[in-house]
Amino acid sequence: MPGRVHYHQVTQTPGLVLGEADLGGFCFKRHFHLDFHIGLVTRGMEKIGYRGTSACLERGSVSFMPAHEIHDGAGDTASGAIHTLKTFRISAELMAALVQDISGDDQALHLRPALIRAPQWWQQLALVHQNLAGNSSISALATDEQLLHLVKSLLEHSQSVKPEAIDEKLGHRQWATLLDFCHAHLAQKISLEDLAGLCGLSRFQFLRRFSKTTGITPYAWLLRLRLENACRLLASGRQSIAQVAAEVGFYDQSHFNRAFKLAYKVAPSDY
Repeated sequence: MPGRVHYHQVTQTPGLVLGEADLGGFCFKRHFHLDFHIGLVTRGMEKIGYRGTSACLERGSVSFMPAHEIHDGAGDTASGAIHTLKTFRISAELMAALVQDISGDDQALHLRPALIRAPQWWQQLALVHQNLAGNSSISALATDEQLLHLVKSLLEHSQSVKPEAIDEKLGHRQWATLLDFCHAHLAQKISLEDLAGLCGLSRFQFLRRFSKTTGITPYAWLLRLRLENACRLLASGRQSIAQVAAEVGFYDQSHFNRAFKLAYKVAPSDY
């Protein structure tokens, strides 16, 4: 029987819900979902049946069930041993937008169910789930980046849709536009969609081109831009730490303190 069950709606990304459950000797009858499910077991194992096949979901493996896919699931019914299942539930609307971004094509979704043995990817997904479920202050920009990478990896591993090939870097004019916008709006929330729109690109196109240009993600770059400006304001001595944090776009002072200390190895009060 289920023990602890928890769902976390990622408010900055409508359509994304994270699930985590400790499950014992149970059996889910054949059923389907209206959203897309990506699942991984972090303890124990679960048997999954779909399309006449049966597979074992355990550490190092990732399951993917498209919307309306009929499947079942069972734990270790003989021993009743507990296993821990973590899921990403992605709405059909959000998945369609992500796939269009990644493929560069407004195509109908024809994603196949799969159980994929990929230990390194499993580790990455477990970390993303932990970060999104346990960090209420994570920005929408960081969430969008991680979700695009997650779905891109899913498409590559399941060989369902080919991601758009992107080798170009951002142009000089695009880069200048980004700098001007970010400096002018540093105190405000800046989304991946905002930045991509400035360059006339999809979010995935922008993410790939930005990373090829700088070697880091837009979130990491913007975080550093905010912290560098915080250093300048702190050095002037004219504002309190709380005022500085707000002026460079941190809405949580404790988050600002942690990020500053991680970057410069001292607290803002000691700068």
